[in-house]
Amino acid sequence: MGGTDGLLYDKIVSMKWTKSQVRTLLVVNSITLILFVGILFLPWVNPFFGGTKPVDADPEPPPVNSAVHDPLRSPRPAADSALAWETNLGGSGNETVVAAFETASGVLIFGNTESSDYDFKDKTPGGFVILLGFNGKVVNYLMYEGEIAKVYGLDDGFLLCVNSATECLLLRTDSLGIGTGRVNLREAETEKIIDVYTDWFSANQESEPFHAVVEYQNPNTGYKELRVHALSDKLEERYKRWFSRSQSLEYVAAYSHPNGFFLLANIKGLNTSMLTYYNWRKNSSTENDFNNLTLQLIDRYTCEAVIPAGANRYAALIRTADNIPYFIDCNQDFTRHPIHELGAAPAEKVMLLSDNETVYVYVYRAGDISALFRFDETLAVIDEVAAFKKFSDLYCHTLTSRGTLFCGRTVNGVTVAGVNQNGVAWERAFNSQNETIRACIETNGGLILIGESTGKGYNVGGNFGGSDIWAAKLLF
Repeated sequence: MGGTDGLLYDKIVSMKWTKSQVRTLLVVNSITLILFVGILFLPWVNPFFGGTKPVDADPEPPPVNSAVHDPLRSPRPAADSALAWETNLGGSGNETVVAAFETASGVLIFGNTESSDYDFKDKTPGGFVILLGFNGKVVNYLMYEGEIAKVYGLDDGFLLCVNSATECLLLRTDSLGIGTGRVNLREAETEKIIDVYTDWFSANQESEPFHAVVEYQNPNTGYKELRVHALSDKLEERYKRWFSRSQSLEYVAAYSHPNGFFLLANIKGLNTSMLTYYNWRKNSSTENDFNNLTLQLIDRYTCEAVIPAGANRYAALIRTADNIPYFIDCNQDFTRHPIHELGAAPAEKVMLLSDNETVYVYVYRAGDISALFRFDETLAVIDEVAAFKKFSDLYCHTLTSRGTLFCGRTVNGVTVAGVNQNGVAWERAFNSQNETIRACIETNGGLILIGESTGKGYNVGGNFGGSDIWAAKLLF
């Protein structure tokens, strides 16, 4: 016997123990040593599955990348003191905002996503609605099969124009975006639903209150045609009308009036480019034709927008072939149309906006040269708001308790400016690098800004890839 066992044996023998006692003690010693070594290699047992961990033991570090993504998370504090909080929502693909609305439960954000991970994990890319609490915490996500083209607000919910590979859907939802009805208006592969509007002058609002606009692209000519479906309150089709010309009809807008409807489009092709309109009259025994809005000394132009402007008037914004902008004052049947010049320099971007009493035209030319023109309810020019010369882009506007607020970009970041009859009466700005704001929602103590962000920045603490939805609260 040698080694440790030999030394132990000699010591035991010197103590006059019997050989039988010595053998027993050696066996016990060997078993104890095996148990001791084994304990060193036993794993810690999770308390949730039985067993306990010593109170004074050091906690084990978590495995790498084990953190679980929480889609219903709270926002982050923002770096800029002008912002109460901020958050990014989305996945590794691109997310875009279509519209945002205030509800009793929070802010509903409608948009489209290319992602199937992070906040959209295991979901099919397409349309979505996110319910964001007024405190910035995400409440819920809903998905729609297809891409949202437009969201139209109703008193009790929304109408969504959604296009998929096989359908042109008009979806009706409740106030939280949950579907309550749908109709597929697709008749050909090259069609998509692009707009829906209300017949405010219908004698029976349940009969045919909604008109949905479908665009069809002729595969032989490449020209676009339009079709309008008259639908009941329950989305039952009453009738439909085709609208086509020998050139392409590129949809601009459609509005109801006491005697019928206006369908407005740019007619393009064969060296032609101008606004054309169809006055679809109710109870008419004869069909009307399209009429072109011919402007003196302007042969070719593109209409950017047409909006109602008070009783029996419409405001139109056009750009000529060399991008010179003009404001057009149209009467109720578009037969009279005074023209207002908006400067002789080409414009890279133009916007036509309105609130209850005023029409606004924003013109961005180049560099840091911008202008915001104001017109009263008779479409007479009021003035040019000087403070907007510093804007390099205008994103959106909203009517609030503090007046009409405009959100845009300046050299200092994002700026929100409130305009009254005397000019800019209120202004708030914050540092921004990669954010584009699509909507502003007034809430208690501030504005919730909804837009997109393409990367981390001073006030953007995260990005999942591509463009994420970005939301923040701007303090009053």
